[in-house]
Amino acid sequence: PEGATCIARILSKDNYLRHVSLAHNPVGNVGVMAIASALEQNATLEKLDLSHCDIDDGGIRKLALSLKSNTRLKYLHLEGNYISSVGISCLMKCVYDTASMQSLWESNHTLRAFWGRGSPYSPSFPETSFNRQLVRQLGEILAACNRRYSEPVLIVGNYSSSSSTASAYASTRTKRAYKIRARIAACKILRHYIREKMLEYWECVESMEEKLVPNVIAWLVNYGDVGVIYGVVKDMPWLLEKKLDRDGNLVLVDENARSTRMDASMMVERGRM
Repeated sequence: PEGATCIARILSKDNYLRHVSLAHNPVGNVGVMAIASALEQNATLEKLDLSHCDIDDGGIRKLALSLKSNTRLKYLHLEGNYISSVGISCLMKCVYDTASMQSLWESNHTLRAFWGRGSPYSPSFPETSFNRQLVRQLGEILAACNRRYSEPVLIVGNYSSSSSTASAYASTRTKRAYKIRARIAACKILRHYIREKMLEYWECVESMEEKLVPNVIAWLVNYGDVGVIYGVVKDMPWLLEKKLDRDGNLVLVDENARSTRMDASMMVERGRM
């Protein structure tokens, strides 16, 4: 545990490590809790191997909670630990928390796998029909949402080492990552609240601003007619327009401001006639 705590301190400040393996080490719950807290601050680690590390449901619960704040880690290997169905349910809640639309939006959308080549089953998690169903459900969420939309979009351009171009590249990469996570989050919300396959409306809702999507889905659930909101958005596209505030955060364009600009534009056009 002391060694794991030291590694946790490194991970909380490190900006270079991509892969870390602690497999077959006695990390235990104390160690994994320290690592979990470090993952809340780490923004570079992509693969973490914690297989056969003497971790039980208590450690998994903390790990699953902390991973909701991590947007970088893709592969987490947990086979060979003392995880029961309770721990597996915590992992499911980490990537697919259906308590509310907001919790779905705030779930982890970057993790692609919880196991490496090893089996998820163990003496504490035997291969029963109930446990197989849990593993299948978890695998379906990872495959249909996290992995399905996680493919990076290639950025064409020649970026040199100058500060300006490096900053431009970092900004483009951040926007791309946000767009991918937003698409996965919308996919999960639609998957949970809209059971039917309404693909013609999928892209429209997925493209909405972060704070708007939960409210839109709530409307769909209340009225039970996805066509209503689709028609509204189609006829009023400025609802989806975005702008940056003074702090650089995305905010929706105010509808009244849009109407004012439209009226001013019409007056200019009339003056030209």
